[in-house]
This record gives sequence, C-alpha cells and structure tokens, in this order.
Amino acid sequence: MGETLVLKQDSNKLRWVLFGSLVFAVGFAWIGLAPNQFKGSPEFNQVLGFLGFVFFGVGAVRALAKRPATLTVTSQGFAVGAAPFTAWSDVERFFILTIRGSKLVSYKLTKDAKSALRGKAKLGAALSLTEADGYVPAFLDREPEDVRDLLEDWRTRFST
Repeated sequence: MGETLVLKQDSNKLRWVLFGSLVFAVGFAWIGLAPNQFKGSPEFNQVLGFLGFVFFGVGAVRALAKRPATLTVTSQGFAVGAAPFTAWSDVERFFILTIRGSKLVSYKLTKDAKSALRGKAKLGAALSLTEADGYVPAFLDREPEDVRDLLEDWRTRFST
C-alpha cells in the first residue's frame, strides 16, 4: 500500500471560538433582557441584545458543528478534508501565499489538471486573484513553510 501521513488541525482554536462566542452571546442576551440597566434607549438595547445574541449564538453553533481540518498525504497524492484527492502528478509546485499577513500553503496545478477541473472547483475571491489553484489549511503545531516543504518533498519523491 504505500506511505500515509495524516495532519489534523488543533481543535483548541475551535474551543476558543466556541468559548468566546458563548461569552458574547450571554452578554448580549443580558443586554436584551435587562435593557434599562444600560445607557441608551431600552428599545435600542433590546434590539442590540437580540441581534448580538443571534450573531454570536450562530457563531457558537458553527464552532460546535465544525470539525478540525485534516490533510491526508499518501504516495499517490493528497486530500484536504473531504475534498477530492489530488494526485502528485497534477501539482506543479507548492508555495507560500501571504494574504493580509496570513500565510497559506498554496499549490499550482499543471495545465492538464486545470483544464480537467475547469468549472468544477471554485476558489475564494482572494485566491482567484493569485496564481494559487488551491490551498491547504493552517496547522498550529507546524509552520506554513514546514508544511510546504513536507508537501513539496512528497511531490518530488512520488510524482510520475
């Protein structure tokens, strides 16, 4: 069968998002349920409390529902989460893309792979303005450069 490596995102980040969302949801619920205890008109405080509770409540639900991303690397290629498998022969190179100070491990597909995918995959607006054809999630226990080097090493070893 061949070598396999699975990297998983640290779930602590999701726990902190959940915790923060719950704290803010409770705070806004308090504003909405006790509008006279705060400055401003009670009607405004009720609306603000309701909207803040809904916004951060939805954030808490999304944090609960989200699973940490995984990157599965095999001798045949790689897959990010439930996304389709990408063969090493379809990848031209891996590189670091910096968007607003955040580093993403990105990859550029070969021309043949791009034409085969045309119309099937959609990238975010930020990536569509770059040479990146895709990216892998950030892993808190590894630097983006280390993940790029690891993927590039596997690509050069197993690409045919």
